[in-house]
Amino acid sequence: MAKQRKDYSGPLDPNLRFEDFSKETLVNLLREYQRLYLVLDGHWYTHIKAKYGAEEAFDFDMKVWETMEAYEPGRIAHALN
Repeated sequence: MAKQRKDYSGPLDPNLRFEDFSKETLVNLLREYQRLYLVLDGHWYTHIKAKYGAEEAFDFDMKVWETMEAYEPGRIAHALN
């Protein structure tokens, strides 16, 4: 088994796979994606609010999360099973 990477320093590796990283590195990456997901929602909401107002922004935000609710649980369950 090849040594698992703890970072991605060095030259471009076109054959790099998630499997090449250590568990700790993958957990760190997952946590960063979690934060970015929430930041994206915040920026999206802020821009909609600036253009259409708070009520419209809230309505759009609810519609987006209701739509995501139809996809996320199944995809997460599939990834974990």
